[in-house]
Amino acid sequence: MSEPAPRAAPASRTSFAFDRKEGETLVMGGTALAIIAAFIFLLTGHVAVAVFGVASALVALHYRPMIDQKKPQVATFEDGLFVDGLGLLPWQDIAQARVVHSWLRAIRMTECRIETRRPVRDVVRPQTNGLFRMLQTRIWTQPAPDRLTLKLTAVKGAADGLEDALRARLPGSG
Repeated sequence: MSEPAPRAAPASRTSFAFDRKEGETLVMGGTALAIIAAFIFLLTGHVAVAVFGVASALVALHYRPMIDQKKPQVATFEDGLFVDGLGLLPWQDIAQARVVHSWLRAIRMTECRIETRRPVRDVVRPQTNGLFRMLQTRIWTQPAPDRLTLKLTAVKGAADGLEDALRARLPGSG
């Protein structure tokens, strides 16, 4: 009897999601205010209360990804760096990536600055997103066509964990 073929090792992955406590106040508070405003609007019929309720609901929806622990905001895979809302950046297309720490009073602010070999839109394997997801909060900005900045302050464990993962993948980065 032949032995079963060995399974391929799963792709190594390090992933980081938002720190839930960072977004709970915005999402839960916005939701609560929207419900209270809807109740008051039903009782009084004041349009201003309805507008306030809609604005509160939009705030809650905008920050909703901050309480979703199932979806990583940034992750490393064998074939690249995944950024939620953007897609997968292949390792071979990343020229440099470094994690920068700064302090604002007693708060540690962390960013990952990525430089690609070509414009980001040409190298990224885009993630399928709807229009609604594009309007929600995200960790990345694109200051130049070949650069990305990932704001990691609200992403749990990413300040140090991503730096280690980048050093392992991109010699000279980190």
